[in-house]
Amino acid sequence: MHKARFYILLLFSAILISSCERKAGDEFQKVANEFTSAWNNHDLQALANLWTEDGNLITPWAHEYNGKEEIEKHLAKEHSENMKDSHMILLVQNVHFFDPDTAFVDADMTIEGMTVGGEKASPFHDYSIFVFVKRDGKWKILIARPY
Repeated sequence: MHKARFYILLLFSAILISSCERKAGDEFQKVANEFTSAWNNHDLQALANLWTEDGNLITPWAHEYNGKEEIEKHLAKEHSENMKDSHMILLVQNVHFFDPDTAFVDADMTIEGMTVGGEKASPFHDYSIFVFVKRDGKWKILIARPY
């Protein structure tokens, strides 16, 4: 009898945890959708506003940008050159919380329409990790590492 109760409790715990993880994944997918919408519309201010003031970005090409203003300048340059016709898809895969206001998020990313040396490049498939922090009730990117 005690074993049966234990297994039922274990099953309900797994269902509850799975439900919480799905809800967190959905919440961060909404932020990812905001990111891709801003990217695909080349709305650099909206992109930059997703970062914290002290945010950090290291690109797949190992260029580092610190602070929202520097990140916005980098994105402006990128979107006026090789990313000007790009389209992004970003799909959240996992969310892990360090505490209620700090989360580690990993996502699959695909960029199409990028140019390299003046030529259209093949779709760029990437994996990205983010550290999000909740600031003023909104999730913001503290750290982004597409690689």
